[in-house]
Amino acid sequence: MNRAKTVVCGITACIALALVSGCATTTPPAALTYIAVKRPAGPIKAAGQKVDASHSRGGPYLLNAGFRPAADVSDYLNQAQKEGGGEVLKNADVQLRVPFAIDILLFGFQIGSDKVTAN
Repeated sequence: MNRAKTVVCGITACIALALVSGCATTTPPAALTYIAVKRPAGPIKAAGQKVDASHSRGGPYLLNAGFRPAADVSDYLNQAQKEGGGEVLKNADVQLRVPFAIDILLFGFQIGSDKVTAN
């Protein structure tokens, strides 16, 4: 009987530790001062326009065929640089979010979006 109590207490302690550590809060990192896909030649010019671009990825898939691919950050930054009108983004922030997925046997559907912001 003592051994059963010890095992139950150990399992309860592990679950409590997992819940506490999983619910811990962290502060997000600060935005990057400057970001560019290619190294700028010469002095950095004045920053371009404000950029707020959202990229959605997802959709249906079968047996992981068509599952959400890895994020192409360089493509995101190239598009943001075109929108901003400059080769350098100032105070840039790239947020890659984990998608929400629903799986039913062999089929599935995922919804997710990533975001690039710059001032």
